[in-house]
Amino acid sequence: MTLGNTGKKKLSIGIVGGGKRCETILEMFQRQTPPKVNASVVIVADANSESPGYKYAGELGIETTTDLEAFAERQDLDFILDLAGSKDALIRLLVRKGSRVPVLDAVSSNLFYDVFNIQKELINTRRSLRQTKAFLERVINSIQEEILVIDTEFKIVDANDAAIKAAGLSKEQVLGKYCYQVSHQSEIPCNSKDHPCPMQDVLSTGTHSQVIHKHYKSDGEVRYYELIHYPLKDENGKVAQVIEIGRDISDELEKRVARRAKELKEDYARLVQEDRMISLGKLMSSVVHEINNPLSGIISLSKLILRNLEEEATDEKSLETMKQHLSLVVSETSRTSKIVSNLLSFSRQVKVEVQDVDMNEVIHRVFSIVGHKAKLQNIPVHFELDKALPAVKGNSAQLEQSIMNIVFNAIEAMPDGGKLTISTRRDDTEKHEVVVEIQDTGPGISQKNLPYIFEPFFSTKGEAKGVGLGLSVVYGIIRDHQGNITVKSEVGKGARFTIKLPAFESETRH
Repeated sequence: MTLGNTGKKKLSIGIVGGGKRCETILEMFQRQTPPKVNASVVIVADANSESPGYKYAGELGIETTTDLEAFAERQDLDFILDLAGSKDALIRLLVRKGSRVPVLDAVSSNLFYDVFNIQKELINTRRSLRQTKAFLERVINSIQEEILVIDTEFKIVDANDAAIKAAGLSKEQVLGKYCYQVSHQSEIPCNSKDHPCPMQDVLSTGTHSQVIHKHYKSDGEVRYYELIHYPLKDENGKVAQVIEIGRDISDELEKRVARRAKELKEDYARLVQEDRMISLGKLMSSVVHEINNPLSGIISLSKLILRNLEEEATDEKSLETMKQHLSLVVSETSRTSKIVSNLLSFSRQVKVEVQDVDMNEVIHRVFSIVGHKAKLQNIPVHFELDKALPAVKGNSAQLEQSIMNIVFNAIEAMPDGGKLTISTRRDDTEKHEVVVEIQDTGPGISQKNLPYIFEPFFSTKGEAKGVGLGLSVVYGIIRDHQGNITVKSEVGKGARFTIKLPAFESETRH
């Protein structure tokens, strides 16, 4: 009789020997009946009723016996497994059962047991793999980073929940698609120099790759991702698949940019103030003379008035003279006060407030401070100011600093004298711009240096005369006022700086 599946008849198996091997076989029958065998264990015999297989059979409700004779009396057995290995017992059993029932001796039964044991281990392995897979899926799906598994043809073979959610598609819609179709809404792989494909890099080098990529969402939104690609290699060391781990850093980049912008703004504010103080230091030498002159006049006039009073000169002519002297004292004192006031205003670190600014007034304030320096260097200043000039929106102190820097540079460029022309005008009505031009007759700027004139730390004066921040600060101030500044110059023909600022005219200003 064979052990094949008879289709209708269920084979009854008897086991002699209730040891550990018997227990294993019973466990296998409990878990899964062999697919090719329609059979079940109906009786277990063992002289030791404490053996593990014997006791387990009793727990399962299978008949157990310690009497081999009683075992042999069973007429329904179709197959007998000898797991005890007792030759005498097997001979008696064979004599009693005859040739009607197939019997596997201990050696054959051990082979039968080994097959069952292998199947048991296979089932346990499969169960362990299913548990491991389920655990890994839970772990991977709990990760916030987007994870894709991509084959060498760039097709997505697996994706975690975060990647599925980010794609805005179902898992069925993502799997099988090319990675660039999902990440870039494109039909071709990334291949530009500024946007290289990390997949190609991993496939060609066999090592991991890390890049920052722009990803395009299905709604057209652009997001920035930090991507890390790791190769999964086969037993031959070839890349079989690639794991892509992506982290959306768009919000983080935005915060970084905002933080950096704030830092740059603070640095720029400090730079403007430092430049102002540098200019103030230059002013002091010329302003000393500007203040000393009216003070000397005030002292002289005061002495004359005091002498007249001491001499008791009270005639009408003397009183008129003293009146004139006092008027001059008031005038010179006011001029000195104005110079000092302008100096204090220029040196103060003011809060950046936007207001209506008259550029003509800005120019007058600048020359109330630097005018004397121009006179000392024999530089006449010619003003061509448009009296109907519209206002500009901006910060008066910063615009004053810009004009001051350019004028100072012009005066320093003409140590042996020259001519300085300051003009203002309204540009054509379509552009609505206020134009300020400052032109000197100094040595000019070479065509080689002209493109770099507004760059930070660029200077043609030499280390002893400055660090080259003045014009870069001017450029920044004018740009912050939505204007622009240009320069035209030829060697030996001076330089002309042109500032253009948006004009502002309120409804009540005409």
